[in-house]
Amino acid sequence: MSYRIFVFEDNLELIDLLKEIFSLKGDHLVAFQPGESISVQVMNADPDVILVDLRMNPTGQEIIKELKSDPVLKTIPILLFTASSIKPSEVTAMGVQGIIHKPFSLEDIEKNVDKAIKKHNRRIESAE
Repeated sequence: MSYRIFVFEDNLELIDLLKEIFSLKGDHLVAFQPGESISVQVMNADPDVILVDLRMNPTGQEIIKELKSDPVLKTIPILLFTASSIKPSEVTAMGVQGIIHKPFSLEDIEKNVDKAIKKHNRRIESAE
């Protein structure tokens, strides 16, 4: 199955690496364009999962807050990228489904993305 992945990341080299990783699996990655509406970009991309860098401008926390305030977007699974240490309680409080620590391995990112999407899909199926 092919996934649509939206990423908020300010490191262009990392974005290129992520595009390469996910394109090899047949997935499509769309990167955030600063200066454009976050909500509109995410809605247009219709992602299966959103990856958010905690330390960027706007901050990952601001992005997550905006996404979680939208009734449609708040249901999309969000994974946090960070090189910083963060407590599990902070991750839970932000409403994200998981955290991917930088530097990460190819296996880590694929596993976390697959897990978040499958968990989200199970919730949808059980609600129907």
